[in-house]
This record gives sequence, structure tokens and C-alpha cells, in this order.
Amino acid sequence: MKWCYAKWLVLALLIVGWAISISVAAQEGVLEELPVDDGVLGNAERYQNCVATAHENSQAAFDVGTKWRDEGGGLPAQHCVALSLVGLGLYENAAEQLEVIASDLRLGRGLDFVRMIASGNRKVLADVYMQAGNVWLLAERSIMAYDVFSLGLFEVEADSEQALEIYVDRARASGFGGDFDLAIEDLQKANELSPERADILIFLATAQRLLEKFDDAAQTLEQALSIFPDNPEILLERGNLRFDMGDVDAARLDWVVLLSLHPDSYSGQIARSNIEKLNELEEGGHITPPNIEGDN
Repeated sequence: MKWCYAKWLVLALLIVGWAISISVAAQEGVLEELPVDDGVLGNAERYQNCVATAHENSQAAFDVGTKWRDEGGGLPAQHCVALSLVGLGLYENAAEQLEVIASDLRLGRGLDFVRMIASGNRKVLADVYMQAGNVWLLAERSIMAYDVFSLGLFEVEADSEQALEIYVDRARASGFGGDFDLAIEDLQKANELSPERADILIFLATAQRLLEKFDDAAQTLEQALSIFPDNPEILLERGNLRFDMGDVDAARLDWVVLLSLHPDSYSGQIARSNIEKLNELEEGGHITPPNIEGDN
């Protein structure tokens, strides 16, 4: 039983907090960088208000954004509508809208595309692809997400911060779809670009463990713990790895340490559940992987 697979699903859903929901300030900055028509740029404040509404009242933002789009609001209005669709849970529709926006950016509709390339603003196009990919993940369409993330990679420098984030996102898409070999490829590229990021190391170790590459997973976790010795997710994953390798006592120790250090964390809750189920199994004379809530 791949009893920590649920972690991929949880983390895939949590991306909405930082990869889809863009801060008003960041969005305003993007508008300033885009060489859009003066009439569109003049509506920056309207766009700012629409995005703020999308975070608070998605239906109201959809109504306002749709009316604005129909009045000729252009890409800012389209983007506000897409964000409101995310808030309404209409993920497939939102992802499709974001891909339309990306297509408009790529083709230069309403923009001077030559100036856009010269000024380095193709990163804006990559950002939109990242948003679309993450929304496809929310729609549980991992193949669509993978393909869109791949399009984003074509728009960025290979060693850029954006490339790093797209590799991580694309690895999530692969893991969500159960292709952990593909996930490992992207995570290794991401780790080369940023070797001291805990989330990358955790994802990588999890994928390696799920493919029963236990030695590789142990090495990855050793690297992670040398940098983040008390990280709850790393301790949880090392306990999972040790359990899968048959070392029940060592697994229990990791979970106990995790629970003592981070009793109120999400990982601490899982560790507590693992220990309780492990105790039940031992009392019954049966030792098998605990069925963590939400596992597949």
C-alpha cells in the first residue's frame, strides 16, 4: 500500500494559496510591466478592485468582471473573471480562461509583442501558464496541468527562479497522476537549482520511497535533515520510509519525536494517528502499514 500517497494530493491542493491566489500588489506590478494599450493600463485600479473582490466574493467579482470584459476590459478583465471562477470552484472553466489569456499574450493580442519580448516580460506569460497548470491540478486533470507547465518552461531561462517553481509544480502534476519517475526527474532538476529547499527534498524523498528506491530516499532525507533537523514533514517522511523498510521501532521513534516537537502541526496529527494505529496493530499481533486517513 502506497500509504503516503495522500500527501501528494494534499500538497497539490494547497498550491492554491501561493500559486493561484496572486496578491493585489503583485498583480498591479505585472500590469505596470505589460506594454498594454493606454486604455487598459488606465484601468489598473479597476482591476485591483476586481481581484480584491474575487478573494472576498467570487460571484460578485464574476458578475463585475464579466460586465467589464464585455465592455472591452481586455486581459485584466479576463484575468479577474478567471480568478473568480477559481473561487467559485469552476476549475476547468477557470483553467480554460487562463489558457485563453496565455494565448492572447503569446499572439500579442492587444500588446506590442516585440516590445514584450525585448523588455523581458515573457515571464508574465510563464506566470499565466503556471496559474493555469495549478488550476488544472485543482480540477484533478494532471495531464492537462503537466502540458501547461511544460509550455511555461519554454518561456523562461533554464536556471531562473521561475523555472525552479515550474519544475516543482510539474512534479506535483506527475505525482498527482501517479508517475513518480517523471516527478523525480523534475524534482532533481529543481534540487540542482535550489539544494536547500525543504519542500523539494520532501517531495523527492516521497517519490523515491513510493518507487521503493529506499536507499535514494534515505540519502535525500539525510540531506534534508542536515539542513532542517527538526522539520516536521521531513521527520514524518523518514518515519514512513523506515516503516516501509521494515524498521518499525525506528519509524515509531521518528513519529514520537515529531509529535513531541510539533504536536499541533498537520504532520504531528498524522504522526499521532500512525502511532495509535501501530499500537493497535501490535496489540493484535499484526504489523502492516497504517492506513493513514485519506490514503489511496
